[in-house]
Amino acid sequence: MLHCFQCGADLPDNLAFCLHCGAQLEDDVPTVVIPEPTPPEPRPSGGSGAAKFILGSMFGGIAVILLLGIGAFVLFSKRNDEHPAYTPVSNSNNNNNASSPTPPRSPTPKKPTPRPSPSVVNNNTEPPATAKICIVVNPAGGSVNLRRDCDTRDCSMDASTVYTQTEPGERLELMARTPVTSGDFTWVQVKYRGQTAWISSTRIDCD
Repeated sequence: MLHCFQCGADLPDNLAFCLHCGAQLEDDVPTVVIPEPTPPEPRPSGGSGAAKFILGSMFGGIAVILLLGIGAFVLFSKRNDEHPAYTPVSNSNNNNNASSPTPPRSPTPKKPTPRPSPSVVNNNTEPPATAKICIVVNPAGGSVNLRRDCDTRDCSMDASTVYTQTEPGERLELMARTPVTSGDFTWVQVKYRGQTAWISSTRIDCD
């Protein structure tokens, strides 16, 4: 088998010319196949590697600076929170080296709120110019109750206020206290045998 020295094609024997490129074939000339040149592989240039190194160093340095700044800011903030800044008080008198401390103000005593005094019930205790004598009456007949503390208790409902009993026709001295009305009764203060008591106004006759 022959080989074309021009294009490198495989040819059958006993040919004078190449069937592909037409080159003349000679028996005494060895067929030489020239391989196609292989393109060289690109090699990284030294300049690009240096540039990458410089850029990496710059970015790394910037990152370190930012981290240090953030850490310092955080520490400073915590320190300010734990120890508040002291604001010095300006001294108006330049001749004095140290300002005298201001004495604490004593709390102003509060004025007592005036409270109204409780009104005294039936405070008219002045004796009349002429003692008025009344007579105990009871149209229904029977004894009449004399009571105590009718100016502070409800004598019409509280049986424990009964002091004693008197009979119709007994003489009583009418006191100057203001009558007290409780329920359906009005009670007047009288003196009976040297003791002060209360009796219903319907059970005495002072005319």
